[in-house]
Amino acid sequence: ARLLLDAGASVDLQDKCKRTALHHAVEKQDVEMARLLKSHGACVEIANIECSVPLHVAVREESNKIEIVELLISMS
Repeated sequence: ARLLLDAGASVDLQDKCKRTALHHAVEKQDVEMARLLKSHGACVEIANIECSVPLHVAVREESNKIEIVELLISMS
């Protein structure tokens, strides 16, 4: 991911369900990936097809990590 981002890949590119890489990182509770995306300017306000922004996804996850929630809030 770092190589793609460093090469200029769009950090906020969306898939067919309108999820960004940040949505995916949050779903997987990958704090390090979320930090990497943050450092490349990921937008926390992009909603997926279900109208959920990454923070919505984070608080819905069963084993939700407070660290990822705090990171997302700091990005707002």
